[in-house]
Amino acid sequence: MSFPRSVDFDGSRAYVQNRPLVDLIVFAPGGRHLQVLNALVDTGADFTQLDLGVAHAIGLAPERRQSTLVATAGGPTRLYPIDLTIEVTGVRAPVRVLFGRRANPLLGRQGMLMLMQAVGFTTTDWLHQRY
Repeated sequence: MSFPRSVDFDGSRAYVQNRPLVDLIVFAPGGRHLQVLNALVDTGADFTQLDLGVAHAIGLAPERRQSTLVATAGGPTRLYPIDLTIEVTGVRAPVRVLFGRRANPLLGRQGMLMLMQAVGFTTTDWLHQRY
């Protein structure tokens, strides 16, 4: 995991700081490893979101599927959900990925939870240990 960029505000000036980025490997249906992306770990995002260009690069046509309207930080947008397999740091998990017009790939909460479950983490066990 690397932390190369983020925006913080010092008075009225924005400057670049560290951001949590991971190498996200996207597998096409059938399991072929086709795309490695540098994705922002976004705990405020519910879903993993990728650009339509990634879908086209792995041979998918999301525009032919049913779109869904999603509320994002930039306002409501139409995204195309597709169930794929992703990998982060050697751990693979099936995740619903939303494709749309997006500059930076996001690894959202649902994707992180699926990856954590793939390594045996359960929120129930964590809560029992904690309380």
